[in-house]
Amino acid sequence: MACAVLANEQPRARGFVMPKIRKAHYRGAGAKKPLMLMAEPLPSFYDARSNGWVTSVKNQGGYGTCWAFGACGALESAILKAGLTNAVDLSEKNLVNLWGLAGSHGIHGGDSFSPLGYLTRWQGAVMESEDRYPTSGSSEAAFGSSPQILPSYYVRKAILLPERMSVTDNDFMKRALLKYGALFVNYYSGYEKGAT
Repeated sequence: MACAVLANEQPRARGFVMPKIRKAHYRGAGAKKPLMLMAEPLPSFYDARSNGWVTSVKNQGGYGTCWAFGACGALESAILKAGLTNAVDLSEKNLVNLWGLAGSHGIHGGDSFSPLGYLTRWQGAVMESEDRYPTSGSSEAAFGSSPQILPSYYVRKAILLPERMSVTDNDFMKRALLKYGALFVNYYSGYEKGAT
């Protein structure tokens, strides 16, 4: 069984769009936290690479598809950690094209819920070899379309972690990393105008 793990932050970068779904059900100090994550002790050191639970670094090119790369990377890690295979590379292009909002193209951005619909309705995930990500361009025409392909992996559940209450509120993310593999998180990566 593969589990996609998503955590929520407050992103502002190009390529990520804030979800329109109200998330009050898992906000605030009174939110119930996953009991399965509460009692596990945290090690003083952890590196998923030493266990082979991290896939290769990838390049989104000129497209606003960071959300798809984050989701596929987290799922790839969960698949490796679950021992389902020793090598996996999922198609970000298939996710971007088939995530499901009519009239919207995923190359312009997505949110943390965009991959959930695609994955939990068992439309994907498919292998990169079946629907390759473009190596150049930045337009919808250059990105191309995707065929509906029988998924290689099915997602049976996804875990939404509660929002952090402060910059030091990281224990649930750490415990989720230990239990599931990589996480899909959003963060702001700013830059100064004119800086290179």
